[in-house]
Amino acid sequence: PLSQPFSFERHSNVRFRIYKQPLMLSEVVVHNGSETTETVELRLEHMRAMFSLSAASSNDRTLWLRKIQQAQDEVTHSDKCKLQRQQSIRTRHPIGMLRIVLVEVTDVNRNKIRSTGKREVFCEVSMGSQEHRTPPAHATMQSDPRWNATMQFLVKDLNEDVLCITVLDRGHFTPDEFLGRTEVRISDILHLSQNSRGPIVKNLPLHEVDSGEVMLKLDLRLFDSQ
Repeated sequence: PLSQPFSFERHSNVRFRIYKQPLMLSEVVVHNGSETTETVELRLEHMRAMFSLSAASSNDRTLWLRKIQQAQDEVTHSDKCKLQRQQSIRTRHPIGMLRIVLVEVTDVNRNKIRSTGKREVFCEVSMGSQEHRTPPAHATMQSDPRWNATMQFLVKDLNEDVLCITVLDRGHFTPDEFLGRTEVRISDILHLSQNSRGPIVKNLPLHEVDSGEVMLKLDLRLFDSQ
């Protein structure tokens, strides 16, 4: 049932973990159903699956329907603006070059080492439509994967461009296993580079996992016109 709104202030000392895949608002269809004053049920459809929810009252049901619709409108508007920005960035001329050296991933989650006792870890690195991938590197309970892989990316927008890194364990007969992701904005790299005469070293924590860091060397060079 949909009762009182959740408050993080009342649960400040509690740690939560998502145990089911969240429903994306852009993929949800709301069925209003009956509109009588006593109706408290609302139904959501997602990927051909139906979910029935019960509000505390008909007024709460109306409020939930309104809030869901507002959120969906905001997501649609945000996605449209993001697509327009991406299309605009693709047509721009490069204003700089980012050279990175992906050194290693430390403290990668060792609790999920495969039965063979080792992993074949690789990284997918992207910025917009530009993508690179490291070769697989072995990781065991005692050693972390290391590459020292060099990559280059063209920078087109200092405020919008984001370097994204996803760490994966290669599966030969199964899907690749997700080991974490991280990102850094080009504007942050520019800020950190202002007091440095050469490449900077940065450790980025992995998200959506319990542990892990990516060690990078970053060298941002803007073209003379900038």
